[in-house]
Amino acid sequence: MSRKKDSSNIQKFSLPNTDAFKTIDSTNIYNKELYILLEKGQNLIRINKLDEAYEIGKKLITNYRNNYDVIMYVADIFRINRNHAEAIRLYEEGIKLKPYKPDVYFFLASVFLNMGNPSQAIKYCQICIEKDKNFNSIYSVYAVALYQNQNLTKAKKICEKAIKLDGLNAKLANTMAVINHGLNNYEDTEHYLIKALDFDKNDIHHLYNYGSFMKVINKKEKSISIFKDILSNIQNKDFKNLQGRNHEKENILQTQAKAFQSLSEIAPEEISSKKINEIDDIIKDENLDNYIKAFLCFGMWEIKSSTKDKNAFNYLNNANQAYREHIFKTKGWVEYPFEKIESNWKSSKEIFNDKFFSKKRVRGHTSKQPIFILGMPRSGTTLVEQILGSHSRIDAAGELQEVYQLSNRIKSEYKNNFKKGIDEIQINKIQELGNIYLDNTKRFLSKKGNGLIDKMPGNYLHIGLIKFIFPNSKIIHVHRNPIDTCLSIYSKLFSHGHLYGYNLEDLGKRYNMYVELMNHWDKVLRNEIYHLKYENLIENLEDETKKLLNFCDYDFEESCLTFYKNPRPISTASVMQVRKKIYSTSIERWKLYSDQLKPLTNILDKKDDKF
Repeated sequence: MSRKKDSSNIQKFSLPNTDAFKTIDSTNIYNKELYILLEKGQNLIRINKLDEAYEIGKKLITNYRNNYDVIMYVADIFRINRNHAEAIRLYEEGIKLKPYKPDVYFFLASVFLNMGNPSQAIKYCQICIEKDKNFNSIYSVYAVALYQNQNLTKAKKICEKAIKLDGLNAKLANTMAVINHGLNNYEDTEHYLIKALDFDKNDIHHLYNYGSFMKVINKKEKSISIFKDILSNIQNKDFKNLQGRNHEKENILQTQAKAFQSLSEIAPEEISSKKINEIDDIIKDENLDNYIKAFLCFGMWEIKSSTKDKNAFNYLNNANQAYREHIFKTKGWVEYPFEKIESNWKSSKEIFNDKFFSKKRVRGHTSKQPIFILGMPRSGTTLVEQILGSHSRIDAAGELQEVYQLSNRIKSEYKNNFKKGIDEIQINKIQELGNIYLDNTKRFLSKKGNGLIDKMPGNYLHIGLIKFIFPNSKIIHVHRNPIDTCLSIYSKLFSHGHLYGYNLEDLGKRYNMYVELMNHWDKVLRNEIYHLKYENLIENLEDETKKLLNFCDYDFEESCLTFYKNPRPISTASVMQVRKKIYSTSIERWKLYSDQLKPLTNILDKKDDKF
């Protein structure tokens, strides 16, 4: 029987819903033969012989259907093989048998984390801790789940607890680095990345993270060197022989694919023709894992589009299709959940309407410190942040989660009823929320009295809440040609979020929704949002910068025009672009691919510029 066929069998195997089984309750009866088989199976799992372990599992599940240890054993095989649905079903059966056991909740949390469902992972982490607060292994999973759910401050606290309980190891050092990076704590990020490498300097995953961080802190040459080292050992045969069974090997290949994509973005000239041909051959393998394929194809798009190769867009389509299929399979989606999002946005518009602001205008925090730069991703927000952040009296904090966290805070305090929370909130509570924001962001201030930029593009969803809490804040909405914006989104593989961006029709629909929402904010807030057109900024940098600074109540400084000399860390996809002087090659770039972009342009609202 071939290895590929065995893998298919494991994926399709499910438990019959019948009572036609022998049953043994292992709490009352010790069966020597059973536990010899379980031990043999566990040893097979440890050496990655899942086919043989699975055959033992089939025999055991038939003869000992209600045995907790058997169910956990078979569930583990499914979990390791990433058959999430079957693993969950079995772990839930394990809960029915022994609801007091913490390990089953730990494994469920791990499965949901691998599925990209951090909310469910958090739920089972909390139950596991309730069952046994000394179940040390849960805390590292809990920290990652909180990080993925954008609760970074709590994620850091939980990770610190995991380190206190188990001591610092490579995995926890890496987790702390990732969390600190999300919090824009760059010194701590580098500290923990180096710690992770101290445990194993050749670990490819930690090397990749370190190389990515070097790009963030403007050490491009170091980043290039690391990515090239990772790629030096990439072998065509490794990808072809993988077939999804050796997951450690698969993780290594995923990291190599990421390194290829990263290097192609920052220095495509450093990749040899031989290496490009090898990657092209790998991509043609029909059995290639979609996640790996996505990174390789995004990398090939970067290389081919830089030379205006006529086949470049084919790589881009293949990249987006592969990543979309990977994400949708992981999340169990059939289509992007527009209905849920539209309902949430409609609710926000109903809460923050004309009457709301006319009634509650004087109730917010008095601070004038926050400057919010927002808009669609890839619209020029990072460039505007870099320009303003080069002013001596303005500090740039990057993309912060603070507004999102304030929104969640209101929801949690009013039992997930955000509207009720906003309606009933008292003046002192608004002041408290404002102070929480200012306290959490003061670490980014180089000196007291400076303005602070929060450049989270997605804050356009929360403009009503921002102006409710900080009526004196400055809101800068950056926008550019809709088709250029959407093409730029479509051409990037984001580290998280923006899952609408991997399909041209979904992307067009989401863009139209964004325009409709921004029109609503314009209507209810009138002239309080500064609309900056990216193309105008490129064509007349000095004049547009002066107008922008005037809106923010700052005098003009020449340093804002030499923003590309600012060495501050940048974590966004635009990191390489904003370290260059102003250039116009990205304007109307979409015309190179007008035929391929018709699925997008047929959906986009034809009124080019609403703002």
